[in-house]
Amino acid sequence: MNDEIIAIFCTKIYNELNYYCVNDNTEILIGRDSNCQINYNNSLIAMKHAKLKYQNNRWHVENLDKSYKTYVNGFAMQESYIPHGVVIFIMGLKIIPIGNTLIVNNPALSVSTTLIPKDMSNIINNDDTILEDDDPNVTVYKKSDYFNRAPRFRSKIETVEMTIDEPPSKEKEDDMPVLITIGPMMTMSMTAMVTLYTGITRATQSDQGISSALPSIVMGVAMIGTMLVWPLITKKYKAHKSRKDEIKRRDKYELYIQSKRQEIVKKITEQRQILNENFISLEECAEIIINRKPKLWERKMEEDDFLTVRLGLGTVPLDIDIKYPQEKFTMEDDILKEIIRNLVDESKEVTGAPITVSLLEKRITGIVGQYNLTKEFMRGLLMQLITFYTGDILKIVILTNEQNSSNWESFKVIQHIWDNEKNNRFYATNNDEIKEVASYLEKEYSYREENLNEKEKDVYKQFNPYYLIITDDFKSIADYNFVKKILKAVEDETAAYRKRIQAESEETKSASPEVPADSQ
Repeated sequence: MNDEIIAIFCTKIYNELNYYCVNDNTEILIGRDSNCQINYNNSLIAMKHAKLKYQNNRWHVENLDKSYKTYVNGFAMQESYIPHGVVIFIMGLKIIPIGNTLIVNNPALSVSTTLIPKDMSNIINNDDTILEDDDPNVTVYKKSDYFNRAPRFRSKIETVEMTIDEPPSKEKEDDMPVLITIGPMMTMSMTAMVTLYTGITRATQSDQGISSALPSIVMGVAMIGTMLVWPLITKKYKAHKSRKDEIKRRDKYELYIQSKRQEIVKKITEQRQILNENFISLEECAEIIINRKPKLWERKMEEDDFLTVRLGLGTVPLDIDIKYPQEKFTMEDDILKEIIRNLVDESKEVTGAPITVSLLEKRITGIVGQYNLTKEFMRGLLMQLITFYTGDILKIVILTNEQNSSNWESFKVIQHIWDNEKNNRFYATNNDEIKEVASYLEKEYSYREENLNEKEKDVYKQFNPYYLIITDDFKSIADYNFVKKILKAVEDETAAYRKRIQAESEETKSASPEVPADSQ
């Protein structure tokens, strides 16, 4: 085991505070080096320990040597913009930036500086050193520094039921042969033919000539014509009317189907719009963070899309229940039934919609691919999470290694990476740091195990905050107890789920009526 050296800094308390005026676009080096603008003669700090920069009424601090620490309000900070009025601490040295003024103490009278002293004749100097209210350089907080989280208003996707009526029955065509149609009439026309024959015979044998037989001849011809011609005309009319009715049937039903298609298109557009509103792009997330729009931190643990993130764009199922007539065996084909099938087949997907995944449901998720691609992909997911959730709801735990640590530097300062008391940071790059984080998480896990009420449906809602653990070096954390417990819990849940599904399946089978075998 390597020996660990612990340095305890002790010094007398000095009330001496020095005030310095800083011009815009000024950089200030802090360290033991005599060339530093703030020279602190302390062997426990680096030669060039930290750098302050003042520009456009904003202060920026940077720790220059990773072997040493620079603390801001009690927290080790590598590099960050800082608000006015914070306390920068370096082994007894305290620096407070307020406006264009630096307040610097002088521990053990070991601080020298090349900064310009500020006339503090307007300072009320007692136990609490206070600047005059009308000092134009004092701007601790501006109106834009405050943020009020707005309540979330969102549209939800609701399943729509659509019923498609069966097409009108097709009129049965008259396919009776012409001979069969006029056959009975030809039989009945025999009487007319006898009458016609009698009339013609009488006309040839009578002295009166054709005039006496003309009525009988006309009657016979009329009867034959009526019995033979009208059935043919009637058949042709029925065929024409049948074709006209079929065209009308098709046109009206196609208009009906088109109206249903328009309803489905409207539903597709609405679902795509709702998904895009609820699961926005990374560009929109960045805009919300930068401009501190009302959507920042608007989501809560109680909502049904908790920890649901957008992966990209693609095709998702349309949330619609289309009820249409089931196909039955028929001797005749109907083209309108084919129109129904085409409508149903083409209406089940929404293209160009956000593809999402719930990290709550997928409790263990792996991202596979080239590291430079998976890294950027994971950073995109994290950007969504820190956009929508506050640090008191969601804690992000990043366990990496020193080789990959530079890829996660930008997340070290977000509120989600600290506990609520700001005493522990859930960020580790080596074994010692991982042990510290693991110890904290194991205690938290044990506490939740002891106080868990398994009767409640959503057990995760019993505890706050929710911990999301991210690692790009699983081998380095695989042997820690809290990781083993998590894996075991997920494995037990999966086994219980499979067992429940199997039991429900067997119960369904047992409830089904038995079909008697055919007797032989």
